[in-house]
Amino acid sequence: HILYGQPPPGLDVRLSLDQELQATADLLLAQQKGALVLLNAQSGEILAISSFPSFDPNQLDQIWSELVENPDTPLFNRATLGRYHPGTALGPFIMAATLEDGDPPTILNDQDLMKDDYSITCASQPLDSSWSSLISNGCPHSQITLGQSLGSQRVLDLYNDLGLYSSPSLRLPTDSSPAPLEFSDQGLAYLGLDEVKVNPLQLALAAATLSNGGVRPAPRLATAVNSPVAGWITLPTLSESVRVFSNETADATALGLQATNLPIWQTIAVVPNGPDETVTWYIAGTPPNWGGRPLTLVILLESDDPTTAESIGQEIIQTVIGN
Repeated sequence: HILYGQPPPGLDVRLSLDQELQATADLLLAQQKGALVLLNAQSGEILAISSFPSFDPNQLDQIWSELVENPDTPLFNRATLGRYHPGTALGPFIMAATLEDGDPPTILNDQDLMKDDYSITCASQPLDSSWSSLISNGCPHSQITLGQSLGSQRVLDLYNDLGLYSSPSLRLPTDSSPAPLEFSDQGLAYLGLDEVKVNPLQLALAAATLSNGGVRPAPRLATAVNSPVAGWITLPTLSESVRVFSNETADATALGLQATNLPIWQTIAVVPNGPDETVTWYIAGTPPNWGGRPLTLVILLESDDPTTAESIGQEIIQTVIGN
């Protein structure tokens, strides 16, 4: 209908998007192939959501044939429908779970934890051999060691609690991988390379647990609709929030992952996503001592480029701080 100049009747809606943050996100991601999601970690409101390559919907009639034939799939919303291995991006949650269950295991051999037996190296060089430093820099063996200390059933339950096997309930098409009937007790499973693929929105909601006292919020995008009869009506969320960690565990994990140059916690992961594909994750959020609204940010690049991912992420954070 839209393509042939016959748009269906509709109503005005109010969105949670922050216009300045959305414009900044689109500008920074425009030369990349990937996606970005910025959330209010407490309310679940989506402040910015981008998927690139993209298109101008006002020009659909002129560029439709070009869009459907484009191998870069600009019509595909990577932020809500993409499926990517999370890999070492799941490290913060594995570490939080070990803190929840007790003290993490002792690091017996720093070099063993940083070996490359799974074709993955640290995304960036850790400053030291602490769990926090290894996890925040996407070092695979630290995550495997912590995952094995939890056991396969505990990790499977954790992934379920984080919403990694369920589509976010949103007034927008979303997708997810199905939960496995059995969970492998191998290192690849603990690395998020075997039993799960996620989209950036799912991972942003999971990351919100570390900035929101352990609670995964229900996502919100369309917040109100202008009814011709009743005027503006607030739309309810389509799901409930879920407690994943205790407040103390979430706070301790976020503080442990805190960056040195910004008032945020962050982690970077470079992950194989197929035989000839590598993706980069950047995940960040505000710590418990942050005075403003709690935030989480997830960036996914369909390339091996942690430097660019971190640069985009920190520029978004700087924009938020500036507000």
